[in-house]
Amino acid sequence: MEEERMSPEATAEAAAPEGLACDACDAWYPFDGPHSSCLHFMTKREIEILDSMREVKRQAQDLKRRLSGLDRGAPEAHALSESLAALHEQWQELDRQRIAAAGERMRLLGHPE
Repeated sequence: MEEERMSPEATAEAAAPEGLACDACDAWYPFDGPHSSCLHFMTKREIEILDSMREVKRQAQDLKRRLSGLDRGAPEAHALSESLAALHEQWQELDRQRIAAAGERMRLLGHPE
């Protein structure tokens, strides 16, 4: 007999029965927003941090592209370099938050520190 395979959407519906939603479940299985098509092992906080990191990366790539077309001595090049450095600092802070959020998830799952 051939087994029926469930789509990700059907799996998500089966994992979140009506009437059982709570803040903890919502933190583990974010069914709304841009990530609603599948289950995640990450918390909402981790997903939000990663989305922020993607945005910082997109901005940095745009600045690098603009910077590559300028002379290094140009005033605009200096301003773009400073903006790029600020994005680098923001990335580092987001990475620290990402690591802390992953650690929090592991503790919630019962893993020792």
